[in-house]
Amino acid sequence: MKAQAKPAKLSSSERINYSLRPNKHIERNIVFRALHRLEQELHVSDYRYVGMGSLWFVDFLMAHRLLGINDMLSVEAHLYARANANRPLNCIRVAEGFTKTVLRKESLEKKRAVLWLDYDGPTTADVLEDLTYVVGKVPSGSVILATVNANPLRDKSKIDALEEALGDLLTESLTPEQMRDGPDGFAGVIATALTGHLQDAGQLRSSGRYSPLFNFYYADGASMVTVGGIIADDATKDAIARSGVENAPGVTRTASFTIDVPLLTIREKLVLDRFLPATDIKVAAAKEVGVILSADQLEAYRSLYPYYPMFAEILP
Repeated sequence: MKAQAKPAKLSSSERINYSLRPNKHIERNIVFRALHRLEQELHVSDYRYVGMGSLWFVDFLMAHRLLGINDMLSVEAHLYARANANRPLNCIRVAEGFTKTVLRKESLEKKRAVLWLDYDGPTTADVLEDLTYVVGKVPSGSVILATVNANPLRDKSKIDALEEALGDLLTESLTPEQMRDGPDGFAGVIATALTGHLQDAGQLRSSGRYSPLFNFYYADGASMVTVGGIIADDATKDAIARSGVENAPGVTRTASFTIDVPLLTIREKLVLDRFLPATDIKVAAAKEVGVILSADQLEAYRSLYPYYPMFAEILP
């Protein structure tokens, strides 16, 4: 009997449709709507957007539509040809290679940017080096975000590698309590370490420092952490204060903002929306109209319903 060939290992871009992740979609929506508040003061529509669009370019489309950005760069290491073929906008340029190579070839110092380095893997020395580099290069007023996988590590060698990469960002070796899943465990450790790393990198700049704005935790399967902020000199700090971005929903300097919405059918969403806006949705009232959810699930939806996406099949 002829042996079957071992199937090739697929990249995450080939396994996951990044446009169909409700918590991630809400996170993007919150970030871009918050950054839109900077438009009058900092003219974000004139910025460059740098990200990792994969095959779907969801964040690119949102940055274009919500922020008006027309200068865009997507970094693609594994599926360059497919990604380039799937560009939804002419203003997107796809660069082939890893971030540690591509970012160093770009003239990041010449134009303010929104950079969203959306890694699907864990925090590594390469991730930290990327962040150090971009913080040191971009002009004041630029926004930097980083997303990493925050699933607790179980392999001792991986834990050792993480502790070595984070170095002084950890005051001691990771404890079993810190290796729990969720924002009060491992994800919180990673978010705190990444924010500290970005602030340390900002201290090396000749002008402007890194000022935190975002700290998200969500799980559409894998646990993920996003931290982000803005490089601000004195003039930019005044502009930020006038813009009101620091008061936008979802903006938090320290504590994690957890996104954990229930999966709803189209009918359930439409029915729940009839209660809104409201300070709460009662379990009994929802049950009367056929929506069987817990109080926590109802509150999670109520608090984030302006950002909640709905997906449906489009027949050819």
